[in-house]
Amino acid sequence: MRKPLHPISSLIIKHLEGKASAEEKQALDSWINDSAENQELFDELCDEYRMSEDLSTHSEDKKATWAKILTLAPELQDAPVKQISWMRYAGVAGILLLIGLGVWYFNTGNKPAGQLVQTGNGRFKNDIPAPVGTNATLVLADGKQINLDAVNNGQVADQGAMQVVKQEDGTIEYRGSTQSTESNQNLAVLYNTIQTNKGGRYKIVLADNSIVWLNAVSSLKYPTTFPGEDRVVELTGEAYFEVAKSQLPKKPGAAAKRRPFIVKVNGMQVDVLGTHFNVMSYNDESAIRTTLLEGSVRVTPVPVSGGGLAAQRSQLLSPGQQATLSLKTDQVKVTETDTEEAVAWKNEVFVYSSSPIENIMREVARNYDVEVVYEGARPTDKFNVMGVPRNVPVSQILKVLELTDKVRFEIEGRKITVKRAS
Repeated sequence: MRKPLHPISSLIIKHLEGKASAEEKQALDSWINDSAENQELFDELCDEYRMSEDLSTHSEDKKATWAKILTLAPELQDAPVKQISWMRYAGVAGILLLIGLGVWYFNTGNKPAGQLVQTGNGRFKNDIPAPVGTNATLVLADGKQINLDAVNNGQVADQGAMQVVKQEDGTIEYRGSTQSTESNQNLAVLYNTIQTNKGGRYKIVLADNSIVWLNAVSSLKYPTTFPGEDRVVELTGEAYFEVAKSQLPKKPGAAAKRRPFIVKVNGMQVDVLGTHFNVMSYNDESAIRTTLLEGSVRVTPVPVSGGGLAAQRSQLLSPGQQATLSLKTDQVKVTETDTEEAVAWKNEVFVYSSSPIENIMREVARNYDVEVVYEGARPTDKFNVMGVPRNVPVSQILKVLELTDKVRFEIEGRKITVKRAS
């Protein structure tokens, strides 16, 4: 059983300051070794820089922040604050705030989803539950639509030489012998499309064994087989790809040549040279973002006067980088990024780092199928959210945001009103 959090937080503070005695180190080690969760939590909390960043988004008022800390750990009342830099105490404060207010990813334990944060009987009495099902539709080559939540497991359809099969976990797979067709340039290509509505997500295994996770309000158009020299799919919305390696049939006396995998989105083409990456291209976003986790991809803005691709503006990404194509300026910017945040949706959690409230609420709207409106001046602060599950009522994510004392929400029907905290 875990020891009380206040004494443990005090030991962590002393550990960070290098002032823990041998007995205190032994007590801390005992707590860390008590469970894998404690070890993981300790590792997270010891990242002082990250904690200081979290703190800055909770409040810019140091006195107010310190008052919150003292309510969580009164033993710090007489701490020698003047002897420690604010940056170090920012890390300490972040630890205490996260412990006291809830480090979602580590402390949810086995609590039922609806009990993670207590909600009041007033503004959130008309709570909105998490979506149920995949809310996905498969559109076959002849236009027939199949509700993927309603269809039974097993073979769903025949598409040329391929069978469309729904697995027990709901995944759609394409099965069949493609060896004799991949090099047949005259083969009639059949296209299928997976579409998700608000609150939906879906996983597809393509004919080449590439795996695609499709986020809410998204669609992926793809061939049921990949004849020819390229593997090309078309995306709207957001998807995470794990691309399987594929080579073209080897010609006599020539070296083997890889079969390119290309993702076309509105305004950008992504040429896949590696494997794991995420593309976000929603119509209500101001940019298209491609995030690389593993391997290599090249992103190229598509519109060019006179046709063709703007090869001179192509950007090659390395793992941990994100390419952002501004839809206003048509310029591509490459930056280092938090890949965990970019693919949090695939891992069924909300994760944000220094994000404007508008960015967060657009994703909330897509996930919960709600309308978001703003009353009065919009909050201009940046917000951090660490690992709130997506399978909880919408009030849970709203309450976490309200803990910053920067924003307030009201729920009426399927409408969420956002306002500055007074």
